[in-house]
Amino acid sequence: MRHWRALLPYETDAHGAEWLANTKCRLAAAVHAGSLAADTSAAVRDLDSILTAKFPLSAEDRASLARMLYTLATLPRQSMETAQLFCNVAVRLMKSENSLPNDAMTLDWRPLAALLESGLLSRQKDRDMPGRAKSVESAFKLARSARRFFSPQSAAEILDRYLPNVNPHFLPTTIVYLLMAMTLLPVHAAPVVPETWSKEHPEAAAAVAAAANRFFWVPTLFGVWDLVVNVPVYDLLFMDIFGRLAEAQRETPEQVVWTDDQIRTVFAIGMRNFELPVGSGSSGLDTLPIRKRDQASVSGFLRSDAAADLSKRIGKNKFDGFSKFIVYTLFPPQPRDGSANSPTLTHLESLIHAIEGFLHPSNTGKWSSELAQFVRNLTQDFLARSLAEQSPDCETPPHMLLTPEIKSRFVALLRNVAYLGMFGKDLRAVSLAHGTLKDLAWIDPTAVFPGLLARVYPALESLTETHRTISCISALGAVSYPLFNSAHYPEGGQHLCALLHLTLPGLDVNDTRKSIATLLFISRAVVLVPLVDVASSGYTPEVAGDDTDRSRFEAHEATRLSTGDFESWVVKFIDRLITLFENLPHNHGSEQSSQNTVEGALLDLVTYTCDLVFSQLSDSLLDVAIRKMVRICQDTVLASATKTVALLCGSLSRSNPARRLKAFVPICVAGISQELESGAASKLSGKKHAANTNPFSYASMSDATLHWYQAILNACVANAGDAVLEYSDELSDVLDKSISACNARRGYKWAGRLLRNIVASLTTVYPLEARSHSPSAWSNSDFQQTAHMHWGEQTTLESAEIQWHVPSTAGITFAETLLRKYLAVAVAQVELSIAGSQQAWPLPKSLSLLKNCIYAMTGLVQIPRAMSHENHLADLDLHAPRTLLRPPPAGACFTPESHPQQHAFWMHQQTQVMPGLLKQLADYMTGSLSDDVEAAESLISCIQAALVARGGLKRQAFVNAWNIYKGLKSALKLTDKNASAPVNGSSKNHEQRFLIVHRTYLLHLTRVGQAAASRPFTPAVRALIGVLAELGMSGYTLVRKRAQKALSQAYGCYPIARFDVLESATAALDSASYQALSTAAGETGQDAMDLGESVGAGDDSDRIKGALYMLRQGPIQTLTQRHWKYASMLLKALVRAQREDKPTVLELIRRNYVDFLLETTGVPLDEPTLPAAILAEAGVADPAEVNAAASRSAALAALSRAEYTNLIDSLVEFAQDNASHWRFSAMAASLLSMLLSAEAPVPAKLAHFAAANVVNEHPIMRQSCLSLLTQILVVLKERATSSGAYAARALKQPIPGDRLRQAPLFSIADPASDPGWLCDELRRGWLVTPGAQTVYFGMLPANSVAAPFHDTTSAHAHAELERAIAEPEFWAKLALYASQEASRGSETFDNQTAMLVKRLSGLFEERVITLVAPIIESFVSAVEDKSKQRAAAEMTAGLIRGSKHWNAVKQEALWAWAIPLLSRAFTLATTESIAFWVELVSYVCRSRDPRRMRPLVRLLLVDTKLDPAAQSFFPETKKLLLARTLLVCFASHLTDESIKQLDTYLQAFDSPYEQIRDNLGHLINELLQIQWRPAAASVVGLVAGCLINGPNGGIAVPLTRSVVAPADAAMAQLVLVQLPKWRAEPRDPSSSSSRYGSASKTLLAWFADCIVSMRAAGVYPFVDLVLPELFEMLEHWDADLQERAAQIAQTYPLLHHHSALAARVVEQLLGLLDPPATSDANRWHVKVRVLPVLQVLFFRHLHLLHDELVAKVLRTVASLLADRQVEVRQLASVTLSGLVRCSPRAETIAALEADFRKTLSATARQVTSTRGRAQATLSSQPQATDQVGSLVKRHSAVLGLAALVLAFPYQVPAWMPGVLVALSRCATDPAPIRATITKTFADFKRTHQDNWEEDKQVFSEDELEVLADLLISPGYYA
Repeated sequence: MRHWRALLPYETDAHGAEWLANTKCRLAAAVHAGSLAADTSAAVRDLDSILTAKFPLSAEDRASLARMLYTLATLPRQSMETAQLFCNVAVRLMKSENSLPNDAMTLDWRPLAALLESGLLSRQKDRDMPGRAKSVESAFKLARSARRFFSPQSAAEILDRYLPNVNPHFLPTTIVYLLMAMTLLPVHAAPVVPETWSKEHPEAAAAVAAAANRFFWVPTLFGVWDLVVNVPVYDLLFMDIFGRLAEAQRETPEQVVWTDDQIRTVFAIGMRNFELPVGSGSSGLDTLPIRKRDQASVSGFLRSDAAADLSKRIGKNKFDGFSKFIVYTLFPPQPRDGSANSPTLTHLESLIHAIEGFLHPSNTGKWSSELAQFVRNLTQDFLARSLAEQSPDCETPPHMLLTPEIKSRFVALLRNVAYLGMFGKDLRAVSLAHGTLKDLAWIDPTAVFPGLLARVYPALESLTETHRTISCISALGAVSYPLFNSAHYPEGGQHLCALLHLTLPGLDVNDTRKSIATLLFISRAVVLVPLVDVASSGYTPEVAGDDTDRSRFEAHEATRLSTGDFESWVVKFIDRLITLFENLPHNHGSEQSSQNTVEGALLDLVTYTCDLVFSQLSDSLLDVAIRKMVRICQDTVLASATKTVALLCGSLSRSNPARRLKAFVPICVAGISQELESGAASKLSGKKHAANTNPFSYASMSDATLHWYQAILNACVANAGDAVLEYSDELSDVLDKSISACNARRGYKWAGRLLRNIVASLTTVYPLEARSHSPSAWSNSDFQQTAHMHWGEQTTLESAEIQWHVPSTAGITFAETLLRKYLAVAVAQVELSIAGSQQAWPLPKSLSLLKNCIYAMTGLVQIPRAMSHENHLADLDLHAPRTLLRPPPAGACFTPESHPQQHAFWMHQQTQVMPGLLKQLADYMTGSLSDDVEAAESLISCIQAALVARGGLKRQAFVNAWNIYKGLKSALKLTDKNASAPVNGSSKNHEQRFLIVHRTYLLHLTRVGQAAASRPFTPAVRALIGVLAELGMSGYTLVRKRAQKALSQAYGCYPIARFDVLESATAALDSASYQALSTAAGETGQDAMDLGESVGAGDDSDRIKGALYMLRQGPIQTLTQRHWKYASMLLKALVRAQREDKPTVLELIRRNYVDFLLETTGVPLDEPTLPAAILAEAGVADPAEVNAAASRSAALAALSRAEYTNLIDSLVEFAQDNASHWRFSAMAASLLSMLLSAEAPVPAKLAHFAAANVVNEHPIMRQSCLSLLTQILVVLKERATSSGAYAARALKQPIPGDRLRQAPLFSIADPASDPGWLCDELRRGWLVTPGAQTVYFGMLPANSVAAPFHDTTSAHAHAELERAIAEPEFWAKLALYASQEASRGSETFDNQTAMLVKRLSGLFEERVITLVAPIIESFVSAVEDKSKQRAAAEMTAGLIRGSKHWNAVKQEALWAWAIPLLSRAFTLATTESIAFWVELVSYVCRSRDPRRMRPLVRLLLVDTKLDPAAQSFFPETKKLLLARTLLVCFASHLTDESIKQLDTYLQAFDSPYEQIRDNLGHLINELLQIQWRPAAASVVGLVAGCLINGPNGGIAVPLTRSVVAPADAAMAQLVLVQLPKWRAEPRDPSSSSSRYGSASKTLLAWFADCIVSMRAAGVYPFVDLVLPELFEMLEHWDADLQERAAQIAQTYPLLHHHSALAARVVEQLLGLLDPPATSDANRWHVKVRVLPVLQVLFFRHLHLLHDELVAKVLRTVASLLADRQVEVRQLASVTLSGLVRCSPRAETIAALEADFRKTLSATARQVTSTRGRAQATLSSQPQATDQVGSLVKRHSAVLGLAALVLAFPYQVPAWMPGVLVALSRCATDPAPIRATITKTFADFKRTHQDNWEEDKQVFSEDELEVLADLLISPGYYA
């Protein structure tokens, strides 16, 4: 297969091979030397450039490099910046399965898992580094690419690692662990049972190995999925893994046995996550007494950095996994032989029918875009699968392929949804609907386009509804490719001309949105359509034979005849564009009006569209266009559209530029000459003289004609190639005249640009055309006659035939002649200006010409090889090692080998003459023209050209080419996976030729850019960088901004420049350094890099602002984030930049400071140790290079340590300086906290500073030092731990998992039952026992007197801290400031204060209690002072938390003091302060073994008893709050102890106090939730149990909670026995409440908490017990109880039910709906209450209900249509309509229709006899007469038929016309039938009006006539 590089017109292989070999050698040497930060990173960046240049790597090289980078990326304790680089390049190497198949290598998943864990599982002591997020994201990308290389055993190993951490009671960490597990799980191959499973659990392992489902973990994950509900991000994890699995196994679906239960579960949860407002439209959550604070804990986690953007890390959007699962489990019906047989399509049909109403334009809401996204995902994935199955490489078994029937059903299902979405109000949803139509059109065009065009034509012809018109035009743009692809849809071509004509009025400058839609449609329509008039060619096609061929022939013939309108359309198109230009604002293009305007964007799109249109024109049509444009150019001058019209002219005849030049050059040359002779542009004017309101800064509108011709000529010669040579004399003459005569700024600028365009056109490489078909095809007469049959064709790389312009000898000679001539003129004029000559041109004019010459000359020469830089700065080689630059060849005219003399001359001009001249000019301007802003800007432009010009082009040329390619690629791609997927049986190597040409040109431009970036950083270049740096600190804002922009671009070509600019900018910030530097510069005459003066040099504030802006540039920030030296340089300059007090300067300093904090990731001081495996992978390296790199690495490490120490010392010294402003001192303290590293000892003065200022009177300084002191203590502990000086470390030992599982649960009363060890990882072991667990054995010896930890290298810091905390004044101030009232907002528990006290007590132990206890006790006594209460809670929490490793004696003393204190505090706490004490309990118990907290647990659960008879609610409420907090923290570890308290809690169940009832409900829910603990013995046992015991291998029974005694039994006794007894008690007339009412409200509070809880296991056993009682409450006399019960009934369906529970509950609800004959007339309210609950429950659990139950529901609801109560009948009709809509089974509908028609016929005579009698109308009370009974029956039939009609609001099934006619015959029946008929037809009209033209085709003429008589507006149906 031909490679992309082969399409380039020059040789690339030799350079690429050498480049790769050198990079591999450098990488090997760097790895052997262990130099990651500098040498390895540099080599990896070179490798990245090689990949960008599309140089092919062998499979061996790719695998070896990928393994090496994977290992490097996952190394611990390395810089996150380097890890991110290694991750990103490794991903590029692994991305393509074609280049690197799955079996190419095997990777170990464990290092990557450790990397993910370090990024996601931050510990309490870890610093929050926002910059870490980028590294974590890179690690996830690496995981997604690398997991296909994990071994088959890895799946089991991953489960072993992560499943023991699953615990729904600790949901945030559970989500993170599952995220990592599911990210790492490989799905490319079936897993195997590892040897460890077979050895340790042979029986379970054998069961797993024998399972039919090769992916044995699937049932287990389904079981884990059921553990948590109401958390969409949790569902997203499972949707993603199952979607990925289904997609990955699409070719071997038999390896994954998807059961019916599993598919139903996926659909049920997927529908739940749509969060649709079913029923009343509100969930009712806002009115429920739910614990929002606890719900916020999870939602807060989901918004945190650790778990943020989970959906982005998992898939493109939240429905990506769901849609993939649906599409890749769609299989045709299979023989019953055990093979896969999926009911997915049936479920999908039910799902779409159920949600269809929410996709209607009239039902817009927050769900609109999400549903549209889901539908779009479905069509994209379905199309991707369909295309993959059409590929010759498809390995899917033939019997599992998508059949035409499946495709037809799929398209028919989603087609109407997409039609509805076209006219929505949500613009994103509308756009997604257009994409859906495009996808469906590729699947089945004949099913999509007729309906689409039937909607489009009326919208385009009427133009009365703008939004419909715009949407239709946008839809046409989206579907253009499949619509006009002659092979895919032959009938579409005949519509092209008509649609092009109809959309032309959309080009309207007053309606930009419509104009953009029109231009996009035109561009996408013509890009693959040769615009050839075949109709007039005389071609006579042969008539086809069979019907299929004849139909295709007729379609092609219609298309051929329609092409005769192309010529008229082209003329109208140009006329319409000119009209649009004429209506542009007069000042469009002026300096002030053209920046980022709507008109500017529109004109850019016009240019892009015209380029495509004109490139597709045939020769005859092109002649028409050229003649039209020539007339316009001669007759019209459109000043405001000068550039756009010029570009239009330039886009004509790109493939044959001679035709364009022949038409335009003579008139332009003549026009320019005539205007110049008339004095145009002769008046001296610069930028400041130009009128702001004139277009393009014209000096005068009288110059408009000159500039008109200049612009056209410029555009026409651009990319014209050697065709320019024919007009060499004319162009030379016009150049001479223009350059010499033009003094106005626009005139001489465009004259210079003409020179640049001529030279670039002759000397650069570019494609001459980018048509849809190759030049050979285009020039073929047969192709011209049959062009209409080739619309949309694709081509291959081999047949692309790109026509390149390659510089010719004649062209180079002419270009060099011009360039030498005008370069000499420009240089001479600049030198005259420097000399102060009066004969010199205005300097801006000279510089303009010089700039264009510089741009032009850069494309002439190949950059030679050279060393990257000269180590001109100290330590530069340590941070950026010198390398030999090897610029890639990019088609330059002169190389050292081919033209040595010319090459030497022009290289000398570029590298010496031009930089020297510009530096000389800068020096001159510093003294003589320091206030000439325009000259300064011109100088900057010249310097920018000299530094960053890329082969004669600006960087913008690459950006423009990339944008064009990206836009068309997006428009033409079929799916996200297939950028431009093959269609109609073509090979996957086929692609649109337009894209091939542009992509190849991009590859060429990339090489040009790489060559430009390979220029050495010479002293001349450094001087120019110095000039820009000084100008970047100019006193003039315009100059500063322009210079800073030039610098930002220069960094791309000269990365070394960052080091110079950083030093210059930081020196400018330091006043002392600046003064010294200025003096030194004046004495020694240093270059501009070191000068303190420049053009427009301003005062200190201007220089500081300029320096700060330069320091905020991305490349500079990257430098300061990677190296300690430059971080130190920046930060010391920032904190010292306080000599200016201007607000703007202070704000910039703050921004720089914040930028550093947001981006910092923590740079290690030492390189990590490399494993031996990577050294072997790197191969043999040159010993000399290894030694050099190792030497640099060692020197860099020493320098980093020195710089780190110096930075810490400097910041401390600055912060302690009394002369420092407090704001900057606080900034220094914050930086110290962030920068402090555990790799170096803690300085004593740092500890002294932190301890002294943690009690500083200034709050900001105090807060910064509080964090700093805490971090110091963390570092001291880490260092002591790593050196073995941490006594508690010896207590930490692993134990087998069996011991953890067999250990008895915590007991308050029996300490002797403790197992002898403590496990603080409470989450582990709930689901499954881990293989091993690390625990703490006992406590430190009672006689231990040494400090718990001591870092000997930081002994002085320890001493300083000990001295500080020994002072009572320290604690007094700390407590005083901690107890100050919050200045803003409400007071909250401050974790930072608690953390500091925790760290101090952990180090200094009981001494802290002695000092702080009196203060805390006094604060506790201050009952009314909530701030002191908060401070007491914070400090007490820190003390208890910090006592973790105290010995037993000390801990006993602590608890002896703490328990009485806490008891008193809890008792005295007020409503304002109780929250602080609740937080204390949560803080001290979190991640602690309950055995450590035994005294506190005893206090809250045993000693503090709930008093059911209490006369005050608040004391009991506090007890409940504290007890529930304890349960939340310890969860199932308190199962035994909590159950002992259940009886006490149930005694208060009928409490009269609302607060007690609500909190008691929450507490009981928590208690019941923690009763169940699966605790499987092993992961393999859990997997085996789920495989064996699950129904049909589906949902795992071991993970479904069964009834657990005694808690569940007690609750059941309460609901089934006690509540009925209380309900039976007679009402007390003197009381407004009752025991039943109070107990029921407690039950409702519990049930409400269950509904919104994330855990459902605790409520499942009670749902069918509570539900009947809930409807009893609705009938109770207590109004408040009724209201609450109604809220719960409304919210109850939100609770997710598993399939068995859903079936039981539905049966229970049906039991409440008695048949009409036996119903109690006084209980009809119950039916009215039950029906909405049933409907919503049915909707939300539709996929869990089996067909038999669904049929029973429909029958029961249909029977209620005959209920005697009219309210029941009407609600039953609405309910039945919704049920049928969700489950539109044809056989069910037919049966219902037959029954209703039969009833209607049977009652016709009886009802007719009652007409005219007023007594026959139905009253609200039941009547026993036969006539009324007949009326009820007839009304039931009418309501039933109406329900069927309204169940299909946007469709007209075949049976519906007959039903409507039958209903129309009842229009004159008595009430309420008449009202029902009227409403039914009104609703039918409203919902079908948009598609009526299509829908009415189903009706006969007679039926339409009958319906027309019934409706208000008969004309509507005409």
